Amino acid sequence: MSEARKLLGEAFRRDRDTYALERVLLWVDLDELARLRSDADATTGDEQLALLECALALFRGDPLAGIDALWASSEQRRLNALRADILERAGRLRLHSGDAPGALAFGEAASALDGSNERPAQLAMEADAALGRREAVVDRYEQLRRELDERFGLEPSHETKQLYRRLLSQGQLSRAPDRGTRSHARTPVDDPVIGG
Repeated sequence: MSEARKLLGEAFRRDRDTYALERVLLWVDLDELARLRSDADATTGDEQLALLECALALFRGDPLAGIDALWASSEQRRLNALRADILERAGRLRLHSGDAPGALAFGEAASALDGSNERPAQLAMEADAALGRREAVVDRYEQLRRELDERFGLEPSHETKQLYRRLLSQGQLSRAPDRGTRSHARTPVDDPVIGG
């Protein structure tokens, strides 16, 4: 109890024979993550991107690393899936704003969390195409195809196959126009996941 009091201060309260936490006195990263995601859903464009990047900045290392409990592994999977989703959404916004290198970084980071998730792979292929990297598009598609086959005995979805064909049919795969590509001194991709 004394350790809990040292860590939690006034937020740790005793009420007769029980103990309780005063949540209003605590800053909890998961609460902040939920707030940022909710705020991002209510906006668009640069403001949405900024909120998603703030959400990504909350992730440090592997979530719940070192906790050996049944509940922790499922929560860890949930948080990694959530992180991959935020990375993919932020990457899409970067791609639409003309920041193909930033989109590629986010797509690759999301794919690293789950190599069988097609949405980040699609984003990375689109970013590679925008950068004129035809061979990278082919390599990324083949990597996804192998991952899906080895893990689940599946092929990429019809949507992914269509995207792949469309990107290759663009011929010369020209570089995306530079629409004021942002200079980011540090991206949230460089600072991994909640917990740790």
